[in-house]
Amino acid sequence: MPPTDFGPVGRGATLADPAGAVFSMWPGSQGDRADAAKTPVGDWHRNELMTPDVPRALAFYEGVVGYDHDTRDMGAQGSYYLLKIGARMRAGLMHSPIPDTPPMGVPYVAVADCDATAAQARPLGAQLIVEPTDIPNVGHFATLLDPQGACSAFMKAFD
Repeated sequence: MPPTDFGPVGRGATLADPAGAVFSMWPGSQGDRADAAKTPVGDWHRNELMTPDVPRALAFYEGVVGYDHDTRDMGAQGSYYLLKIGARMRAGLMHSPIPDTPPMGVPYVAVADCDATAAQARPLGAQLIVEPTDIPNVGHFATLLDPQGACSAFMKAFD
């Protein structure tokens, strides 16, 4: 979608990166609120891109958005890239863990209790594709497909 005005709320555009991952840019007309020191429950915690072409994605997002990155070793799963502006982490990027998976962004929501959220999601039609799991020194998270097949995740960050 080309840059489009949405009345008094802002202007947005939807694009695809070189590997085909779709994302939107949206500067609101009222400006963005200040970053919180800790993501409040119910807010978007972060976004994670899973892509078959990590080097190309890193070059794209660093060039277009201005991200820098730190690299974390995930052992057999390869490297994880923390995309950031200054010291503030903005997103994560990793090689797609399932072969032939199209590139996709996975939004994370901050929750008070990951296990309780997973228990609530199941009877509402969610399919958990990653059961509640710890990421050492980061948090407790799970990934799901909603009843329409959209992928999202939720996390209780470690303090």
